[in-house]
Amino acid sequence: LNKPASFGHGHNDATNSPRPSDRGKPTRQPFNLSFAENDVPQLFCQLDVLRRSEEESEYAYWKEKARWVRFEEIAENVLGRWSKPHVATLMQTALLDLKNLLSNGVILLNAHATDLGNLSQTMVQALIDANYIDDVDNAQKLLRILGLPHFHHHEKRSVMKTASSVSLTKQQGLHPSPSFVINHLSKREDETDMMQDMSAPHLISKPSSHDMALDELDETNTAAVTPSAKDYNTKLQRKLSRKTEGASILICPVTFVRQSTVVVVRLENALELLGMLEIKLYSRFLVLLIGPEENEKQLLQVGRTMATILTDDICREFAYTSKDSAGIMSMMDRFMQDTYVIPPSEWDPTIRIEPPSKYMSKEQRQQAPEEKAAETEEIDLTPHADPNLKASKRPFYGLFCDIRNKLPYYVSDFTDCASLKCIAATIYLYLVCLCSVVAFGGMLGTATNNYMATMECILSASVSGIIYALFSGQPLNILSATGPMLILERILKTMCHDYGFDFLEFRLWIGIWVCVMLSVFVTFNLSFLVKYITRFTEDCFASLVALIFIFDAIREILHIRVVYPINYAPKIPLNYSCFCKIAGIGVSHNKTVLSYNNTINYLVNAVNLNETSKMACKNLGGRVFGAGCTTPDYHPDIFFLSVLLFVFTFFICMGLQEFRTSSFFPSKIRSTLGDFSVLIAIVTMSAWDAYLRLDTPKLQVPKEFKPTLPNQRGWLVPFFGKNSLWAIPIAIIPAIIATILIFMDQQITAVIINRKEFKLKKKLGYHLDLFVLSISILVQSLLGLPWFVAATVLALTHVNALKIMSENSAPGEKPKFEGILEQRVSALLMSILTGLSVLFTNVLGRTDSQRVEHISTDG
Repeated sequence: LNKPASFGHGHNDATNSPRPSDRGKPTRQPFNLSFAENDVPQLFCQLDVLRRSEEESEYAYWKEKARWVRFEEIAENVLGRWSKPHVATLMQTALLDLKNLLSNGVILLNAHATDLGNLSQTMVQALIDANYIDDVDNAQKLLRILGLPHFHHHEKRSVMKTASSVSLTKQQGLHPSPSFVINHLSKREDETDMMQDMSAPHLISKPSSHDMALDELDETNTAAVTPSAKDYNTKLQRKLSRKTEGASILICPVTFVRQSTVVVVRLENALELLGMLEIKLYSRFLVLLIGPEENEKQLLQVGRTMATILTDDICREFAYTSKDSAGIMSMMDRFMQDTYVIPPSEWDPTIRIEPPSKYMSKEQRQQAPEEKAAETEEIDLTPHADPNLKASKRPFYGLFCDIRNKLPYYVSDFTDCASLKCIAATIYLYLVCLCSVVAFGGMLGTATNNYMATMECILSASVSGIIYALFSGQPLNILSATGPMLILERILKTMCHDYGFDFLEFRLWIGIWVCVMLSVFVTFNLSFLVKYITRFTEDCFASLVALIFIFDAIREILHIRVVYPINYAPKIPLNYSCFCKIAGIGVSHNKTVLSYNNTINYLVNAVNLNETSKMACKNLGGRVFGAGCTTPDYHPDIFFLSVLLFVFTFFICMGLQEFRTSSFFPSKIRSTLGDFSVLIAIVTMSAWDAYLRLDTPKLQVPKEFKPTLPNQRGWLVPFFGKNSLWAIPIAIIPAIIATILIFMDQQITAVIINRKEFKLKKKLGYHLDLFVLSISILVQSLLGLPWFVAATVLALTHVNALKIMSENSAPGEKPKFEGILEQRVSALLMSILTGLSVLFTNVLGRTDSQRVEHISTDG
């Protein structure tokens, strides 16, 4: 670029310039320049280039060339098509040229304007004051150019139709295009009076006849020039936050100037410049780069550089907070300080750099080099637990603080659930928890001789889940069966068998003692011990639980091969010859005996006995013999189909989860598919399984609401009767072990869920969680139900299902994690549905338990 001439006094700061017009009210409240840096709005930056019409030699319109939110997008030759968002690569000469132009150009900060025409006059007058324009005709030309229509790349009208709207409206009386907003020639009397008060030579004289004709046209068609919603790019606008403001970069190569210069305007009140931006935004910045036509390419590179600087996180703060031109120069210096130069011989400039998956944050960039080095050497000893967890000698102080902190959020815990994400999380969590509870019930039934089995586990999950969801301090936790509790139940059953205690009655007193001990923890605020749980302990505990679930998933899928074996030698003929031999059978004419004898005759004369016949032969005192008695029934199709169902379910679920960050379909559709990915995978694979009609393992759910052993126990466990009184104090010993185990299992899971990286906004409640858990354990003990505590894997599954990703992400920018949808409804509905599962067992019976369990494990 040519070196700017010394046409002014360097910077022309208009920070305290008088208002051009006080007649109109500002469209927004005055922007407070003393705001916090984190409150700086996002900027949408649009670069337009001045173009001539094909029929006439006059300048006709502004053509949108590029746009920025975070990454650069360039308008392709095809109408409406943009390049992929990419990292803007800038020329070093453009950086130096921009710095040179800013140091000698016009900078107007906190400027006042009411419309585009008013703003255009302010900019032209500033160039006059700087002695850049010294001819009245050139000033009128520039004023007219600034008011030309802006052709946006997304508009489906031709360039010539939009550009020729001036002549068409004059000759044929047509209404101007919605994108043709021109106020630059409408000189009202009060604006003329305002021009008289400016100190610079007044080179903008009375408007010409052409100007007045357009002014009359503007007055008669005021309603027609207001753009409608269809004239804006609403698709792009949905991706931006509501606080986003606009910045326009105008590249103005003209014939009536000899040197290049820049005019930077920051409006005090953000103004909606109708038709200038392709989206409906309030504009805060307007940058005019004007120079000779032969410097168009250089001006374009300088404009790209300016747009990139304005959309940079740190430089944008300089642009908003600068009080004079020195602040703008500091912005330029900071950008050049953080800029890296790539050698030309090691890089192809035509290659566009893809947006990185992770880039340096603003906080990292603001650190000095020595601070970064020190950060790598120092060890962060800041505790990651809640700093409010402190020891106190006041009884129930921690519980009181938790209730006080959670009470203001209690109503919002129910009102914040109005989201499809909550529905998806509820259904997903219900299927996962039900499968886990049913599987745990089967193992628990084996360990306790069916005193507590699947039905008791379902009822326990429902009762404890409802209590915990309604009154806990952290409702994101999910109470369920855990491996440590299964081991504890097995130990208690063995202890009762060895000492002759009634299992349920002895367990009731253990539960009472556990409730008392946990209440002591709450009374004396012992939950503060949680802050001594290190991140290493959390990771070890979480890894242990994850390994247990992964091991169980692999074991269960391999167990199908045992139940439905595979014939690895299909070419060898199978021998199923098996006989039954029963000795000492007489002959009788009694009908019962005859039927009995007929059964025996069938068994004795049968050649190939099936499993039922073999069992009947043994029950009658006989024995089976033959080479085929041990030959199994092979069902390879069931095992292989189960493996395929598992694999496809996993990949469908993970594929839909990763689909969130893809470039296909609108973001709303991608987000919905990701939220319902688990449900879609389970329903699809269950439908496929039902279509094939193979006897794959299904979810086994009780069909009646009654205890597993209705003849030996009821729903209420008596306090006394079967055990001696001295069994009550003995129950203290296992209760101590159970209390420690429950405390660790519950609180470690709570600490994991309350980590800082989940960005939870509502207060925590460790003491309240423990108190509600103690009440839940007491109720479960009275009903003879298994003890449920916070399950790490299910709780993390719940949190991951409720993650909130940013919907307003800039083009090329991946959605950011914004927090968790904190509410109680998903856990509450899941617990209610679990309790109602016995009412629709026919539907659940069609669900493959292995697929649900594998999904919960992989999640």
